[in-house]
Amino acid sequence: MADVADIDRIEIRYEHTGWGVINETFVLVPVRRGGGFHLQGHYESTAGGVRAGEWPVTSTAVAQLLAALQERPWQRERAMREIAGGVRRSELIPATFWTTWPPLACDADELRALARSRLRGRSVRDEVDAYYGTGMRWTDDDPYVQLRILHRQGREQRWHSTAQHAMLVPWVAGDYAPMEAPDRQNWSLSVSRTLRALVPVDAHLHARLDGLPSMRARLQDYTQYAAARECERLHPR
Repeated sequence: MADVADIDRIEIRYEHTGWGVINETFVLVPVRRGGGFHLQGHYESTAGGVRAGEWPVTSTAVAQLLAALQERPWQRERAMREIAGGVRRSELIPATFWTTWPPLACDADELRALARSRLRGRSVRDEVDAYYGTGMRWTDDDPYVQLRILHRQGREQRWHSTAQHAMLVPWVAGDYAPMEAPDRQNWSLSVSRTLRALVPVDAHLHARLDGLPSMRARLQDYTQYAAARECERLHPR
């Protein structure tokens, strides 16, 4: 377990622009007597309204984040395998299909069959990898997370993420730069999970550090779109 004794404070900042603007700040400071940490936070609750306060955090939870950052950086392939392991193939098929105008020549059963056909020969991992793509994939969604770890001896560590995708991976060492160097990337899901455990469950950052339900919804959208295009190919107007 990583040593938390020389931590002066840990700063966590989340900003989002697009459909609405979100600004959330959290600072973890050690409790001088009794051990542990206090989380001082100012954030926008997913239930509505702004919250501010202070909450206790265990030293173990902070040490787990530090350990995740200290371990060897994850490669993308490892993250893709682990994320795909939590998705069932059946979850890639939507329960209902879009109503289009003009209507498609295929009914729901035919679209479902086309969706299954498209997925034949493609693994869940292929679909997850395509979802993560090579960077930004959609507009009006610009997240930014900065993590600063300040040590008592003056040493400082910085990490950030601008990833739109589930679990905000990859993390990038250092400050934001327009052209992120691949060798600074860390696809560690452990960093996302341990950081998520530190922030309030009704914070927007808490939701973004998971994001798996929205990922499944997008995977279904991709399957649905491909099935609709195949229907149009088979039944040209």
